Amino acid sequence: MKTRHLVMGLCLLLAAGVALFGDKTPAGGVAEAVARATPAKTAATSTIKSPVSSAAVSASVRIESILPRPKLAPEDSMGDSTTVSAVAMFGNQNWNPPPPPAAKFIPVAPVPPSAPPLPFVYLGKSLADGTWEVFLGRGDRTIIVQNNSVIDGTYRVAEIKPPLLTFTYLPLNQIQQLTIGVLD
Repeated sequence: MKTRHLVMGLCLLLAAGVALFGDKTPAGGVAEAVARATPAKTAATSTIKSPVSSAAVSASVRIESILPRPKLAPEDSMGDSTTVSAVAMFGNQNWNPPPPPAAKFIPVAPVPPSAPPLPFVYLGKSLADGTWEVFLGRGDRTIIVQNNSVIDGTYRVAEIKPPLLTFTYLPLNQIQQLTIGVLD
């Protein structure tokens, strides 16, 4: 153990002894207020010019009058005299940017109808006697199509030229394409 540890331990024991066995009685009665004389001030000496001491500062500060509560914080518009609205007390400040000016409503032309996405999945193709046959899947069905084949009265195969199979959606007469891979 070092001497420093011994000295700190001795100081700790001394502080504990004072705390336990020291005088714990109150010092006295109630302290009375002291009346102070306020010197007459002129307008030139009523402001604090330099912080010299606390006595000089307290002597130079003067309260003119106490304002009544309704003048400081007007009562809430609800008529309850015990609450003061925060808006009336602190004012209303909105730092948000103003909203953009309202645009004139211009009706947008309706979007023309378009064909739904193709419901077919490409399964394979074959070249037989110079004509292409393409195997398509729709749900759990397998459909074999050639040029000008009509599928369910909705789609017609317009052209089979690998790597694309071209359909015509019959209700709207729109063309859609499906990738079927390169020429094998």
